[in-house]
Amino acid sequence: GVDASDDKDNDVLSPEQKAARTEEISKRRAIPREEVIKRLRANRQPITLFGESDDERMARLRHVELTRPDEENEGTAGQKNFNLEEEKKAKQRAVDGDSSDEEDLAPEEKKAKKLKRLEKLRRQEAAASSKFERIRSWLKRVLKEWEMDID
Repeated sequence: GVDASDDKDNDVLSPEQKAARTEEISKRRAIPREEVIKRLRANRQPITLFGESDDERMARLRHVELTRPDEENEGTAGQKNFNLEEEKKAKQRAVDGDSSDEEDLAPEEKKAKKLKRLEKLRRQEAAASSKFERIRSWLKRVLKEWEMDID
């Protein structure tokens, strides 16, 4: 509803200013509450902030809609496509021989696949050009050996 502060302000305003203020308040209420909530959700905004009134929520919606990126960039700015990232990681694992479909393999095949990866890690360790790469490949190899010992 209308705050008491609105009534206090209306006492000081001229009749023309009161009419303009009343029109402004009625314009703010032109959007139904459900529509405001729906549009806030569409803009990935919280429905209601703590202590926020319907009028403040509508003002926040207007601000969000006025300051959002252009339509051509809408939905892409600052967002990631996690499915696409996972697909790329899966393809990279397949190229590296680190496929995670080992559950479908027989124990002998799992061991052979792990030994193949271990040998690949040993070659990477030997071919490492910097201390960082050598340490990194050594750690990966040792962890893979421990994994094999545990299995």
